[in-house]
Amino acid sequence: MKTRLLFLILLFITLSACKQTTTREAEDIYPAWVLNPQISGFEAVSASAPKQKMGGDYAQRRVALTKARQQLAEQIRVRVQSIYMNSITDAGGEVNISQSMKTKMRSRVMLNMGNARVLNEWVHPTSGDLYIHYVTDAISGI
Repeated sequence: MKTRLLFLILLFITLSACKQTTTREAEDIYPAWVLNPQISGFEAVSASAPKQKMGGDYAQRRVALTKARQQLAEQIRVRVQSIYMNSITDAGGEVNISQSMKTKMRSRVMLNMGNARVLNEWVHPTSGDLYIHYVTDAISGI
């Protein structure tokens, strides 16, 4: 009876250790930039796309790039809007948003997106998902 109990305890400990190892390996498989894409001096995002039923690798890369561009544009747009709001507040304390500022903001986002590039790419070995690290120069004062 004691032998059977001891065997069950050892089996439980062994299975628990194996389960923890498997979880740790799954977490360690992703490159650091997938979970934390930020780089000092740059605006950066990471985006992914699953395997595409039609179009193969080209379609998968296009979907990942589209997602990355959307995320980066939103991030830059928020940053540019924040910079404009700060400069407006500093200029007399009045908030005055005009059409020319909105147009300038759109132009600034488009200008920065033109400098954007893929810094890293990685394909998940089991799922086949494509991950890209998309960056552009940081926005300085306008």
